[in-house]
Amino acid sequence: MPEREPKFYPVTHIGIEDVLSVRPDLVSRLQALTDGEMETIANDVGEAMMETYWIALETVLEIRLPKQNKYVVAKEQRRKEE
Repeated sequence: MPEREPKFYPVTHIGIEDVLSVRPDLVSRLQALTDGEMETIANDVGEAMMETYWIALETVLEIRLPKQNKYVVAKEQRRKEE
């Protein structure tokens, strides 16, 4: 099998609407933010999210792809062979 180029999938994004919905009391200040300031805020949020990202990924994978109990797998295999 040929080696594939790694593919990345976006996890989240941030826009002015997001920050306005969180802090509507700061509308005028938030609307005055430059693209650079928004990028800095996005980077800060990203860094904060990384602390919980790996835990969340592990949790989601366990839900979506639960570890198989070797005894259950062996029992299912024997059942298929019968």
